[in-house]
Amino acid sequence: MDLRVVVYALCLSLLLLLGLSHAEQVKFVDCGSSVGNVIEVDINPCPTQPCQLHKGQSYAVNVTFASGTDTRTSKAVVHGVIAGVPVPFAIPNDDGCKSGIQCPIQNQKTYSYVTQLPVKTEYPSIRLVVEWELRDDSSKDLFCIEFPVQIVN
Repeated sequence: MDLRVVVYALCLSLLLLLGLSHAEQVKFVDCGSSVGNVIEVDINPCPTQPCQLHKGQSYAVNVTFASGTDTRTSKAVVHGVIAGVPVPFAIPNDDGCKSGIQCPIQNQKTYSYVTQLPVKTEYPSIRLVVEWELRDDSSKDLFCIEFPVQIVN
C-alpha cells in the first residue's frame, strides 16, 4: 500500500476521533419510538444545555439507536415545537439511508444516524423544543426524540 494512503487514512481517523470526542451527549425525551430504542443523542458543538444554536452555523447530530424492526428505508422528519405547535424544520437530507445508516435496517441491530442541523440566519431568536423522528417503511418511528434548544445570534 502506498505510504501516502496510509498517512492520509491515519490523519482522517485521528480527525474523526477528535471530532467525536467534542460531541456532547444531550438530554432528550423519547416521544414515541415505537419500533426502536434510543441509546444516545450527541450534538456537536453543544457545551451547555439547552444547546445554544447560533444563526448561520450548522451542528452535527448523532442519534444511536437499536432497531426493533426490519425496514428497507428510513426518513427523517424534524419539527420545532413552539408554544406546543409543531413547525416543520428543514434539514439538508431526510433520507436516513444516506445519513450514516447502511440500509436495509435490520431488527435487533444498532445504528448511528448522523446528519447536520443547519440554523438559518432568518430564524428568530427563541427557545423551543426540537422533535426529531426517523420513520420506517410503514411510517412508524424508529426513534422519536425531543430536546430543548435556544436559537441565538
